[in-house]
Amino acid sequence: MSMRVTAAVGLSILLTSGTACRSSEQLADAPLAPLPTGVEWSLVELEGAAAEQGAGGRAATLMLDAAERRASGFTGCNQFGGGYILEGTEFRFTPLVSTRMACDPGMELERRYTAALDAVRSYRVDGDTLVLLGGDRELARYVRR
Repeated sequence: MSMRVTAAVGLSILLTSGTACRSSEQLADAPLAPLPTGVEWSLVELEGAAAEQGAGGRAATLMLDAAERRASGFTGCNQFGGGYILEGTEFRFTPLVSTRMACDPGMELERRYTAALDAVRSYRVDGDTLVLLGGDRELARYVRR
C-alpha cells in the first residue's frame, strides 16, 4: 500500500471515530425532550411487563395539563387527579386523589399503577411513547391514544 493511500485510510478512520465520539457526547448532552401535555396517554407497560386491562377492558390512562400543572386519568378502576411538579429533569406527582369504587377486574392494576405513579421521579420521551422513571428504573410506558 502506498504512503498516500495509508495516510488517507488513517485520516478516514480518525475522522470517522472522531465523529462517533462527538455523536455520543452530543447525545449525552442533548436536552430532555419536552414533556408532552394535552395528550391522553394509554398505559402499555407497567414495571417492565405488559399492562393488563382494567374494568370494562379499558387501559389505564394519563393526561397532563401544562397550564394548570394537573394530572388526571383512569387507574384501571377509578378516575384520579392531582398536581405534578416539573423542574428541570425532575418530574413527580403531588398526592393524587381518586374516586373509590371497587372493580373486578381492575383493582390489582389500580394498586400497582398508583404505586408506580407515586415512585415517578423523571420521564423520557421516545417519539410517540412516554416513559415514566423512578431513578433508572422504568415504571410505566405509554403510547398516545
